Amino acid sequence: MPLGLVAYLAVNYAVTGDSLAFLHLEREHWFNALTTPWRGIGVSLAVAGYADASQAAMIGMQVPFFLAIGLAGTIAGALFLRPSYAVWMAIN
Repeated sequence: MPLGLVAYLAVNYAVTGDSLAFLHLEREHWFNALTTPWRGIGVSLAVAGYADASQAAMIGMQVPFFLAIGLAGTIAGALFLRPSYAVWMAIN
């Protein structure tokens, strides 16, 4: 796995001259940046209050909905599956 990451960063560097070019593109075109999970959840919930209807439905409602499904799956995994699966789901 680490070799895959190194290869991806090397390809980015060879093509753009910047190993982290994908992060800059995410921020410029889709307004995504690395942040803490709770800040991302808070922003998603805040979008529901001030964005237009389509963005409020997509970001403000669907993102928290699927986060809730993931949390429920992680809890169910902890109860019914092997511990290694529950740890993997929690880390994700």
